[in-house]
Amino acid sequence: MKSEKILILLNHEPDEYQIHDIENKLNIKQIVFPDETIKKIWSSIPSNSEKISIYLEPVKKWILSNSAIKDLVWIQGESGALFNIVSFCLNNKRVPVYSVTERHLEKEEKKNKSTKTTRIFKHVRFRRYENS
Repeated sequence: MKSEKILILLNHEPDEYQIHDIENKLNIKQIVFPDETIKKIWSSIPSNSEKISIYLEPVKKWILSNSAIKDLVWIQGESGALFNIVSFCLNNKRVPVYSVTERHLEKEEKKNKSTKTTRIFKHVRFRRYENS
């Protein structure tokens, strides 16, 4: 993945390991976060709408106005919106990527015979979304 810029489109804040990976393994010089309007659109995809393409137009405009061909776009979120924006990026020669994580499960038996379960997610690497 050869680019000096990445746009970040997430429903959460990236952790320090992900930022470290972006800067050091991907050699990205510029990280672009969305403004509050784009964050709000991305984090509140309407569940009552049958189609969301029009709803996502501001996100698409943000991507095009803040990136160039071959720039990375880190996309994670609601499945339908994710598919729409990944397809949009591929069609517009942007490189959509996602964070690959390892999941670990820790169980702790309590004195009252109950079990406390903790799920731990650890960033491993970034991977490109691919066409089949």
